[in-house]
Amino acid sequence: MTKLVLTACLTLLSTSAFADPPRVEHRRDRAEVGSDHRELRDDRLDLEKVSALESAYAKAIRHPRRNARQIEALERDFLAAMHDELRESSHEVRKGEREVRASEREVDASRREARRDVVTGRPSGDDRRDLRDDRRDLRDDRRDLAKEMQAKRTTQVIAREFRDLRGVSTPRAFDRKQRLMREAVELARAEVREDRKELREDRREIREDRRERREDRREDRRGR
Repeated sequence: MTKLVLTACLTLLSTSAFADPPRVEHRRDRAEVGSDHRELRDDRLDLEKVSALESAYAKAIRHPRRNARQIEALERDFLAAMHDELRESSHEVRKGEREVRASEREVDASRREARRDVVTGRPSGDDRRDLRDDRRDLRDDRRDLAKEMQAKRTTQVIAREFRDLRGVSTPRAFDRKQRLMREAVELARAEVREDRKELREDRREIREDRRERREDRREDRRGR
């Protein structure tokens, strides 16, 4: 009985999606904007945390009477922050890989639709537009994945070198560790900028989708 109910629900959802693809696409766009907001909020918090650690560390190592226990705690907290960032980066890379595969499937499906229209002699502007949009999404997803992978590699390098220098109390080591912290701050700042850019792009796509739906409705009314 449970299987029958589940199958019926899935069928209804699938039928609804196919019956009104613009509405489904609109919901997906809104979900992406919500996800963008959450990522921006989280990355802002990460930036504030790493910036505070770097600032406190700079003061601690330049104090006339250094507090070894305080410096050790700051170094430990920074490495913990880098560990959290690496875990999040790995999650983002896996998510990006899934998005690229999904976009590749959408491009393939749109390409088949466009070919079928040509074969049947009924070329559709909507299908050509869908193919163009899907190709754009695939290009953007691949670009985002490349950036996530580069950010992960950079974080790995920072964490590895900082871990090797942890506890070393020479002036040169202190200077290098502070530089590594600054690199982490700049990386976090770049992620916030990228989040804002992606949020603007997703909002722009929503506006474009709305305009296209209005145009489609006008064409439908003229065709009646």
